[in-house]
Amino acid sequence: MYSSALSYVNAPPCSIDINRNFSVSKAIQALDRASVATNFSAARNELLSAYSNLEQVMNYGALQWSDCVTCDPYKSIDGNGAHSYMNVAKRLVSLSRKIYNQPNYNEFLGLVETMQNRVQIDQYCGDYVNTRVDVSKVTGPWEFGRVSPQQMVLCGRSKFELTSNPGPQGRVLKSCHSNESFYWLLNNEIVFVDWQGYVTSILYASGQEYWEGPYKGDINARITHYIKRDKNNNTDPCSRPSWYGKTVAPEVAYSGSYGFPGKSSWARDGVRYWLINSTGFCNQYFVLNGRDIHLYDYCGNEMAILKYERSKINDFGHETWEGYTQMPDGSKGRNWWMSWL
Repeated sequence: MYSSALSYVNAPPCSIDINRNFSVSKAIQALDRASVATNFSAARNELLSAYSNLEQVMNYGALQWSDCVTCDPYKSIDGNGAHSYMNVAKRLVSLSRKIYNQPNYNEFLGLVETMQNRVQIDQYCGDYVNTRVDVSKVTGPWEFGRVSPQQMVLCGRSKFELTSNPGPQGRVLKSCHSNESFYWLLNNEIVFVDWQGYVTSILYASGQEYWEGPYKGDINARITHYIKRDKNNNTDPCSRPSWYGKTVAPEVAYSGSYGFPGKSSWARDGVRYWLINSTGFCNQYFVLNGRDIHLYDYCGNEMAILKYERSKINDFGHETWEGYTQMPDGSKGRNWWMSWL
C-alpha cells in the first residue's frame, strides 16, 4: 500500500509496504512467530527477519525519494491501526527486549529513530506546490478545529484561510492558530506546515467541503484536525466575541454545580456572555431573558435554557442565582447555580 502523496518526474509515491521480497506484512508475520517461538535461537532468527523486512521497506521506499513525497510511517497498511510501519518497528523493539529479558535492549531502536527523524526534517514540497500545483479548488475561508480527542473549533469561519499566495514553505495559510503557517495541496491531501516547513497536520478529503486528518506535531497526542468549507462565501452566521484572541475583558463570574462543560467562567461582550475555558477558547455563550439564561453555541443554535427559580447572597457577598435546566425537547435537566461578581 502506498501513501496518497503526489508522484512526479521519476519519484514514486512513498511506499510503506513494498511489494517486492520485503514488506511490513512479512515483518508482522515474523514477529508473530517470534512471540510464540519455543527457544531463544528461533525467536532471534524471527526478530532478524522482521528487522530485515522493515529496513528494506525504509531504504527502498521511505528514505530513497526526496522529491515532494509525503511519507507517513504511521499509516496502516491494512486498516489495522497497529499495522503501520512505525508501530510494527516499535513492536520489534518491545518484543526484542522481552525475548532478551533486557528492558533497555536497543539493537533495533535505531530503525525507529531514523524514520522518526526523517519525517521531521524533510522540507520537500514548498517550491513544488508554489509553482506547479493549482490550489484554486481549496482556496478561501474555512472553519478549522479538532475532531479528537474532543471536538473543538480553533478558528471560526473568516479566521482561517487557504490562500493562493506563495510563501517560503508553500502556499500561505492565514490562521488564528499559531502552529500552521503554510500548506501543500497534494492530490487528496492538504498538508499543514509551520513557519520552518515542518509538517503539523495531514488532512484527507471527505468530499471537497470537508477534510480531516492526524496532527503530526505530537504523535502521542492523538489529535485529529479538520477544516470545513465556508459555504456562505465569507458571510459568517457564526461569531466570536470582539476580544477573541486578545486579552479577555475583566468582567468574569464563575459557574456552579450545573457546570457548563469544560467552562469555568464568562466574559461579557455586548448582550452576550461568552463561556471561557482555561485556554481562552470560546464556543458557547448565553444571553439573559429576564432572569432566565439562554445558552447557545457560537453559531446561535440554542442548547438549553437555565430557568431561574431563586436568588441569594453567598458567603462572599455576591448574588447567586439558582434554578433548573430546560432542555431543547422540553424535558427538565439538572439544577444549576451561578454566582455574579
